[in-house]
Amino acid sequence: MKKIQTLTTFIILTLLFLYPVFIKAQDNNASSSDEIRKKVQEKIIKISQKPKAFIGTITDISESTIQISRFAINKESQEKSGEILQISYNKDTAIIDNREKAKQIKAQDLAIGDFIIAMGTEKNGNILESSRIVNVKPITPTKRASFKLNVKKVGKQEISAESKNDQPYSVKINKDTSILDQENNDLKVSDIEAGDKIIATGETEEQTISARTIFVLKE
Repeated sequence: MKKIQTLTTFIILTLLFLYPVFIKAQDNNASSSDEIRKKVQEKIIKISQKPKAFIGTITDISESTIQISRFAINKESQEKSGEILQISYNKDTAIIDNREKAKQIKAQDLAIGDFIIAMGTEKNGNILESSRIVNVKPITPTKRASFKLNVKKVGKQEISAESKNDQPYSVKINKDTSILDQENNDLKVSDIEAGDKIIATGETEEQTISARTIFVLKE
């Protein structure tokens, strides 16, 4: 009987000793979980508040929101061209008219059809909380491109050439056209021969290239 009482007393004392340690461990685990959760939330907030820019033409304006039709600045975003985006603004949003001489304006000075660049942080999908809105001249899509071609015939103001797929091209040359070799040394039209490979860069219209730069690739 005395042994049983002694054993019982030992178990009770052991439990009394271990309980605070157990509670502390639980508290530490809870604290650790809270810390991890906090860091994850901070990371999410940081990502969501990454600065962004919305570019496009104003289609509607309200007291605190501007609606624009997205302008695609590259081929990758071409499928999103025309997408409707929302831009929120407030009294702290800087609004600049940069079409002629840069000057600060008010939201009511903006009009439907204006082309703007809005900068801020994106919230809830397609809504941008803007810190700055700049009214600029519309961006004109360029038809400038580069082509690697095989020279067939050389004239004073025109080079007849073909692509590797045998597509014919007419490369127009004018006084502003730069002709360079691979070391960026200046060349003349007379330095180009049939059979040379060139890279012609300029405005294109179907198979005609108004060359801004021609690189001659000597093999």
